Amino acid sequence: MAIFQALSFAAILVGCGACELTRAPQAESFPSYRRFAPSVPVKILTPGEGRIMQHFFDKSPISPSGRWVALLRLPYEDRRAAPGDAADVILVDLKTGEERKIAESRAWEHQVGACVMWGTCDDELYFNDVRVGEWEPFLVRLNPTTGERREFPGGAFVISPDGTKAAGYNLKTVRRMNFYGYGAAIPPEAMPINGAMPEDDGLFVTDLTTGRRRLVRSIASFFRETLTEADRRELSHGASYGFQVKWSPDGEWLLFVVVQALNDEQPGSGKSKWRRMIFSCRPDGSEPHLALHWNIWAKGGHHLNFHPDSRTVTMNLTGPDGNLCLMKFDVYGSAPTPLCGLVRGSGHPSVSPDGRWLVTDGTLDDHLSMVAAEAGKDIHLISLARDLDEKYLEQLGEIVEKEGVGGSKNGSLRLSLS
Repeated sequence: MAIFQALSFAAILVGCGACELTRAPQAESFPSYRRFAPSVPVKILTPGEGRIMQHFFDKSPISPSGRWVALLRLPYEDRRAAPGDAADVILVDLKTGEERKIAESRAWEHQVGACVMWGTCDDELYFNDVRVGEWEPFLVRLNPTTGERREFPGGAFVISPDGTKAAGYNLKTVRRMNFYGYGAAIPPEAMPINGAMPEDDGLFVTDLTTGRRRLVRSIASFFRETLTEADRRELSHGASYGFQVKWSPDGEWLLFVVVQALNDEQPGSGKSKWRRMIFSCRPDGSEPHLALHWNIWAKGGHHLNFHPDSRTVTMNLTGPDGNLCLMKFDVYGSAPTPLCGLVRGSGHPSVSPDGRWLVTDGTLDDHLSMVAAEAGKDIHLISLARDLDEKYLEQLGEIVEKEGVGGSKNGSLRLSLS
């Protein structure tokens, strides 16, 4: 597994006023990636030992200045993480090409690693770890330059946009769900078993100045204050766990995914039955809402994310035509509606900071398609703005043609106002 940086693709993104990209790697030591005949220049940032991963699709491994890339090197890829096994936190210098180990973590899995993520500056790198024997997770803040570190209780999944707080779920209970990859490898005997409406588990927020970690809202209180009596009766049996946390770009809202197990099958058995739902609240736990009901998610869906407006949530969900579509709803629980027409949903969709474009890594419909490689996935860029005129798209097409994006497959590249 290697981490790649597409260089010329910045031409199409920057031309659209979309994502802010880091400068191109300057070191000549980064070799070019040539398998599957890529149509744009691609550099391999981790050409050495391999087994490299980053946090999650909505987290950038690139430091705020654009100088460094922070990653995790797994000890192995062919089996699940075992309790006590260490992974290496890796730092890559985009200027010199140097790759070095700066720390170890024993709180990692194969979906999000150890949640390696940057704060607001290059002196703040965060990742999760766990005390072997005690099996208590904690969050580490490391200065990669000086080696100075500070530990915070409980671990985290996301850092607030202003860098003052961290939020997360209970890393010790994640493996009680039907899939691995999002927590820490902890022995089963050290993993708590929740009831249907736990009062001591839920959404946690850590103050990164004082070091205090607080349960801002329990799963039980989310249920009590946002659900109807009929819904609460439906959820009164089973075991409920926190799963993912998202922080809105403006720092004003949190999304909290709760998963409820309906039987006692072991994780990974393929026989467990679950309800998945999304709650929202302010960072202090106030103003709770049920943002997405489990009956809607049960029809099919995955990979939620905040829209740049900080009130809208984007997600792959089953649409009105019965197919998986790119849908949107708000933090208050509005009914999901298509994001930009009935565009087929897939992959890991994200909207650009200015709200004009959506990029994802799966197969959509004909709004925009670029065939990237013979055996690879398509990469798609869709205009979400209604006010872009044909002249703008014509100019964008000229940029694509001039930069050679898509190469001989340029005819497969289609731009649309959706």
